[in-house]
Amino acid sequence: MTEQTTDNRIDRMLKRVLKPLVKFLLNRGITYTAVSDALKSIYVEVASESAQIEGKRLTDSRVSLVTGIHRKEVKRLRELLAQEDEIPLGEIQASLGASVMAKWLSTSDYLDENNQPLVIAKTGESPSFEALVYSISKDKHFRSLLDDWVTQGIASVDEGRVTLLQRGLVPSEDDVEKLYFAGKNLGAHIETVTHNLKGSIDPMFDRAVFYKNLPVSAVNEIEEEAKRRNLETLTHLNDMAAQARGDSASQDESTADFHVGAYFHKKARD
Repeated sequence: MTEQTTDNRIDRMLKRVLKPLVKFLLNRGITYTAVSDALKSIYVEVASESAQIEGKRLTDSRVSLVTGIHRKEVKRLRELLAQEDEIPLGEIQASLGASVMAKWLSTSDYLDENNQPLVIAKTGESPSFEALVYSISKDKHFRSLLDDWVTQGIASVDEGRVTLLQRGLVPSEDDVEKLYFAGKNLGAHIETVTHNLKGSIDPMFDRAVFYKNLPVSAVNEIEEEAKRRNLETLTHLNDMAAQARGDSASQDESTADFHVGAYFHKKARD
């Protein structure tokens, strides 16, 4: 395989990956210049992180050679990265909301005999929404999260009792939360693809089903079935993870993170 052939294949892959992203950026009024500046910073950040993983000291000159970015610009960007602000409040709230949802759907104190989420008290001892939120983090007042959930139709409150209306956190209004989950989910998928493209002897699971020119009615039916089955699977995996976290609390063993998701994309044909 020639270098030119490899470059052409990478170009085609990048086009498939980046076209939807560029469409999104243009719709948001984000120009190429803004993206190129962000991309430079990310190149420097990834190169620096790779050196930390390998246990090597990476100089500005080395980063410049690896990334193709001028050494003075590398120095400036590395200094900026070292001074980055804390995680934005919206991202903290998105992460907290996902954790609260996961615990409500997997903890015996918050489930009935059919493993359905209980209607719980707004405040007070467990099981309550207040206790649920504060069991995960006390950095944000529970009422703030509850108000957001009520606004988005995720939960409802009636006479001091909270009912969970959705079995999955899908922000409907908060743009910061949408962008947080978009980046987290797309990033995890691309990390999986990158790992597999390295030719690892331990490839990660990455599968898809796709058809063309099906009747719209059939696609709609398949979409509903995909939603139902994927939600069942994700709920089951959440239960397994919650159980494993509880079992490992008293065990002295190494740990790992995981991220699994599902999506369904459809597109009308002319």
